[in-house]
Amino acid sequence: MSIVIDERFLSRTQSEGETRSAELVYIAQATAGESDIDVKWAVIQNSPASYDYMVRKSAHLEQLAENHYEVAVEYGERKRPDVNEFSFTFDTTGATQKMTQAKEHLGDYAASGVTAPNFYGAINVTKSNVEGVDVPSRQYRMTETRTFYASQINQAYLDTFMMLTGTVNMTYFRNKSAGEILFLGGSGSYRGEDKFEITYQFSYSPSAYNIVAGNIVIPVKRGWDYLWFRYADAEDDSAKVLVKRPVSAHLERVFDYTNFALLGIGL
Repeated sequence: MSIVIDERFLSRTQSEGETRSAELVYIAQATAGESDIDVKWAVIQNSPASYDYMVRKSAHLEQLAENHYEVAVEYGERKRPDVNEFSFTFDTTGATQKMTQAKEHLGDYAASGVTAPNFYGAINVTKSNVEGVDVPSRQYRMTETRTFYASQINQAYLDTFMMLTGTVNMTYFRNKSAGEILFLGGSGSYRGEDKFEITYQFSYSPSAYNIVAGNIVIPVKRGWDYLWFRYADAEDDSAKVLVKRPVSAHLERVFDYTNFALLGIGL
């Protein structure tokens, strides 16, 4: 590509007032058959990104003759970023969960002359294992997009952002109790004009109470705590066979609890 670009003599105009503006005009020649679009972008790329504390806003092209063009590049004031910009989306689809223990055991059925064993709610029991079943599960993913001044997003904030990723709320957050909101992390980008946009992603898991597994009752499981069951062989007196039954339940904390106030987006 070979495009010759020169600023037109006495091309510069400016205006002052409530809003400031300026214009620089260029004469461009396409010497190798380039299109008008090629010419426009070549002028934009070769014009100043800013002029007299104003930023480049637009460019207007006019053809003067074959392969000769006039391109006016306009400048204006930087738009002050609106740090109150905010958007919110949610999604409740797409999650699955393997369940080895039923929420409620509804019944046992067998062929004539055979007594069905009672597995106390264990699902898909084999001789050696409890296979369980994959079922759709409740999921509530929240996405918040917020705008900041670029000066607010320093390395200390980015380090905090990273350290909070993969943790759960230690205090009330978005009207949910401690341990129920998992911060999945997010992404950010510089939007120009001193504006930085950051997207935050969270996932909500409600706490559960009085969970029953066979003869075991778990009084409370906080949202993102992990509950698992140990099964052992037991003799079913009615069916006269060995079965797998839940003999203990184990509740684990698998995420750190942190202060989401450090994200700077309120509680």
